[in-house]
Amino acid sequence: MTKDAFRFATTLSLVTSLWLASACSALPEDIRASLPESLRGDTQALTDYPIPDLSGRWQDTDYPELSITMNQSGNEFTMIREGDYRGIPIKETYQGTFQGRSAKISYTALDKGQIRPVQGKCFGVASKDSGSLELTCEDSRKGMTPLNLKKF
Repeated sequence: MTKDAFRFATTLSLVTSLWLASACSALPEDIRASLPESLRGDTQALTDYPIPDLSGRWQDTDYPELSITMNQSGNEFTMIREGDYRGIPIKETYQGTFQGRSAKISYTALDKGQIRPVQGKCFGVASKDSGSLELTCEDSRKGMTPLNLKKF
């Protein structure tokens, strides 16, 4: 192998190694749990974090007129989201579990004028400081919608 070919191969190997390292650190956190620890990068998987403390009053950043109360016991929690939105009474009950900072939730919503409640599910992530919760929810009435909460 010539010196130029050796330099090229060495440079290519270094560039490939750097690319792989940066690609792994750019992966979404929830995928990291499935990777070997040596490939996870500088951030923990969401499931590796301690369970956040979410009990208390919260505010929906998109619908601040709705009040939200959360109660938590271990990794299980319940949340009531209720109020009046543009003259429509809203009452939604959420029940979920945490694995680290990762949340899985099911909910029931009963809005004025509906005969049957709508059931749906959410998934999302609590912030490291337990001050916010970002969820994506889905049901047959609204489809997929975001639910972004901030703790009072």
